[in-house]
Amino acid sequence: NSSATLDFGDAPGAYITGTFVADSSGRQIIALSGAGSPNGPYPQVNLVQVRDITALPNITWQTPTAISGPADVNTSGSYFASWAPYNQDSANNGSSGLVVNGTKFVAFNDFPNFFTLGFNNGYNSFNNPGTSDANYNDLLQTATYEGNGDGRPVSLNWGGMTPGHAYLIQIWANDGRGNSRTESFSGGANTSATLDFGDAPGQYIIGTFVAGTNGLGSVSLSGAGSPNGDYPQLNLVQVRDLTPPQPQFT
Repeated sequence: NSSATLDFGDAPGAYITGTFVADSSGRQIIALSGAGSPNGPYPQVNLVQVRDITALPNITWQTPTAISGPADVNTSGSYFASWAPYNQDSANNGSSGLVVNGTKFVAFNDFPNFFTLGFNNGYNSFNNPGTSDANYNDLLQTATYEGNGDGRPVSLNWGGMTPGHAYLIQIWANDGRGNSRTESFSGGANTSATLDFGDAPGQYIIGTFVAGTNGLGSVSLSGAGSPNGDYPQLNLVQVRDLTPPQPQFT
């Protein structure tokens, strides 16, 4: 599709809005042409913005809970995907994660269409909640976080879910240095209670939602109000499909 002609040479200029659906490549190209302009084909651009107008599901958050051990890992429904940034599991070359309470946390991730926004720092040596180094501890000593502390947007985003299915997301955050850092999570129109990850043993939180027609999910992080700066972080994430499989008729 080509737009109508836009007049930018005479005050006050003009703007134009277009809509489209992203394809599987996630890439979009716009071509400009000044053909027919009376003073020559000199196409130009002053400002461009792109906005995602797809509605994302509202996540209903439970109460943050103190991390206590491997049994904290929820096993409801069926495994969908997980993310363990900076996993140090040497036995698996840091590539395939560790099995904790039956769930394998994948170093980096196995989420479809996964991307993050705002995370620019990580660590692999902070305190832990006192569980075994052979499983849970290793993962909870590693994290990714936003290191500027200035409140810039931070989020994780993924796709590939089955529209209409109910899902569970579980997020762990652990620092343990006694620095009182806190954060909250937003999904759609719902924001969680404040989670304390700066004081041992850290906390995890569970949320549930129903996937929309696009199968996309997004969680925004905010450290606003944290006494030692706005540094939201994540140690572990898992998503599980809570919708039972369709019955098989014989």
